[in-house]
Amino acid sequence: MIKENKASKYLMYAIGEIALVMIGILLALQVSNWNENRIKQQNEVKILSQLNEDLKVNLIELKGIYESLNNSNSGGLKIINFLTSNKPSNDSLKIWTENFNNSNIFNNANTTYKNLENSEKISFLMILCG
Repeated sequence: MIKENKASKYLMYAIGEIALVMIGILLALQVSNWNENRIKQQNEVKILSQLNEDLKVNLIELKGIYESLNNSNSGGLKIINFLTSNKPSNDSLKIWTENFNNSNIFNNANTTYKNLENSEKISFLMILCG
Protein backbone atom coordinates (compact mmCIF):
# COMPACT_ATOMS: atom_id res chain seq x y z
CA MET A 1 0.00 0.00 0.00
CA ILE A 2 2.82 2.40 0.83
CA LYS A 3 4.55 1.57 -2.43
CA GLU A 4 1.32 2.13 -4.36
CA ASN A 5 0.91 5.54 -2.71
CA LYS A 6 4.47 6.53 -3.67
CA ALA A 7 3.99 5.27 -7.21
CA SER A 8 0.78 7.23 -7.66
CA LYS A 9 2.42 10.37 -6.22
CA TYR A 10 5.39 9.93 -8.57
CA LEU A 11 3.04 9.35 -11.51
CA MET A 12 1.09 12.53 -10.67
CA TYR A 13 4.37 14.43 -10.33
CA ALA A 14 5.58 13.11 -13.70
CA ILE A 15 2.29 14.05 -15.40
CA GLY A 16 2.50 17.51 -13.86
CA GLU A 17 6.09 17.95 -15.10
CA ILE A 18 5.13 16.79 -18.60
CA ALA A 19 2.18 19.20 -18.62
CA LEU A 20 4.42 22.10 -17.52
CA VAL A 21 6.99 21.28 -20.22
CA MET A 22 4.26 21.08 -22.87
CA ILE A 23 2.77 24.40 -21.72
CA GLY A 24 6.25 25.95 -21.89
CA ILE A 25 6.80 24.63 -25.40
CA LEU A 26 3.39 25.86 -26.56
CA LEU A 27 4.05 29.30 -25.08
CA ALA A 28 7.46 29.45 -26.77
CA LEU A 29 5.90 28.50 -30.11
CA GLN A 30 3.20 31.13 -29.67
CA VAL A 31 5.76 33.83 -28.88
CA SER A 32 7.84 32.74 -31.88
CA ASN A 33 4.79 32.89 -34.18
CA TRP A 34 3.81 36.28 -32.81
CA ASN A 35 7.34 37.59 -33.42
CA GLU A 36 7.43 36.21 -36.97
CA ASN A 37 4.08 37.83 -37.75
CA ARG A 38 5.28 41.14 -36.30
CA ILE A 39 8.42 41.02 -38.47
CA LYS A 40 6.33 40.16 -41.55
CA GLN A 41 4.03 43.11 -40.89
CA GLN A 42 7.00 45.44 -40.49
CA ASN A 43 8.44 44.19 -43.78
CA GLU A 44 5.09 44.65 -45.51
CA VAL A 45 4.86 48.25 -44.30
CA LYS A 46 8.45 48.90 -45.43
CA ILE A 47 7.83 47.38 -48.87
CA LEU A 48 4.55 49.27 -49.33
CA SER A 49 6.27 52.51 -48.34
CA GLN A 50 9.08 51.86 -50.85
CA LEU A 51 6.54 51.01 -53.58
CA ASN A 52 4.73 54.27 -52.78
CA GLU A 53 7.98 56.21 -53.20
CA ASP A 54 8.68 54.45 -56.52
CA LEU A 55 5.20 55.37 -57.73
CA LYS A 56 5.69 59.01 -56.70
CA VAL A 57 8.94 59.13 -58.70
CA ASN A 58 7.16 57.54 -61.68
CA LEU A 59 4.33 60.05 -61.44
CA ILE A 60 6.74 63.01 -61.46
CA GLU A 61 8.57 61.60 -64.46
CA LEU A 62 5.34 60.81 -66.31
CA LYS A 63 4.08 64.36 -65.72
CA GLY A 64 7.28 65.68 -67.29
CA ILE A 65 6.94 63.34 -70.26
CA TYR A 66 3.28 64.33 -70.64
CA GLU A 67 4.22 68.00 -70.70
CA SER A 68 6.99 67.32 -73.20
CA LEU A 69 4.66 65.33 -75.44
CA ASN A 70 2.10 68.14 -75.30
CA ASN A 71 4.81 70.59 -76.36
CA SER A 72 5.84 68.22 -79.13
CA ASN A 73 2.23 67.87 -80.25
CA SER A 74 1.80 71.63 -80.23
CA GLY A 75 4.97 72.04 -82.29
CA GLY A 76 3.80 69.38 -84.72
CA LEU A 77 0.43 71.08 -85.15
CA LYS A 78 2.16 74.42 -85.78
CA ILE A 79 4.37 72.78 -88.41
CA ILE A 80 1.34 71.22 -90.11
CA ASN A 81 -0.53 74.52 -90.05
CA PHE A 82 2.52 76.34 -91.41
CA LEU A 83 3.10 73.83 -94.21
CA THR A 84 -0.55 73.84 -95.26
CA SER A 85 -0.66 77.65 -95.33
CA ASN A 86 2.10 77.95 -97.98
CA LYS A 87 3.72 80.83 -96.08
CA PRO A 88 7.42 81.55 -96.58
CA SER A 89 9.80 79.87 -94.11
CA ASN A 90 10.71 81.77 -90.93
CA ASP A 91 12.62 81.25 -87.67
CA SER A 92 9.55 79.94 -85.87
CA LEU A 93 9.60 76.84 -88.05
CA LYS A 94 13.03 75.92 -86.65
CA ILE A 95 11.78 76.30 -83.03
CA TRP A 96 8.64 74.28 -83.72
CA THR A 97 10.73 71.54 -85.32
CA GLU A 98 13.03 71.41 -82.30
CA ASN A 99 10.03 71.12 -79.98
CA PHE A 100 8.56 68.43 -82.17
CA ASN A 101 11.74 66.31 -82.07
CA ASN A 102 11.94 66.41 -78.28
CA SER A 103 11.53 62.77 -77.26
CA ASN A 104 11.58 61.30 -73.78
CA ILE A 105 12.04 57.78 -72.54
CA PHE A 106 10.18 56.68 -69.45
CA ASN A 107 12.56 55.31 -66.83
CA ASN A 108 10.29 53.21 -64.66
CA ALA A 109 11.28 53.37 -60.98
CA ASN A 110 10.60 49.77 -60.02
CA THR A 111 13.54 48.88 -57.81
CA THR A 112 11.33 47.79 -54.93
CA TYR A 113 9.22 45.58 -57.19
CA LYS A 114 12.34 43.95 -58.71
CA ASN A 115 13.81 43.36 -55.25
CA LEU A 116 10.54 41.81 -54.10
CA GLU A 117 10.33 39.69 -57.23
CA ASN A 118 13.92 38.46 -56.76
CA SER A 119 13.39 37.71 -53.07
CA GLU A 120 10.32 35.62 -53.93
CA LYS A 121 12.35 33.72 -56.55
CA ILE A 122 15.07 33.06 -53.98
CA SER A 123 12.47 31.91 -51.43
CA PHE A 124 10.94 29.60 -54.04
CA LEU A 125 14.35 28.15 -54.92
CA MET A 126 15.11 27.60 -51.23
CA ILE A 127 11.82 25.70 -50.86
CA LEU A 128 12.64 23.56 -53.90
CA CYS A 129 16.16 22.78 -52.66
CA GLY A 130 14.85 21.94 -49.23
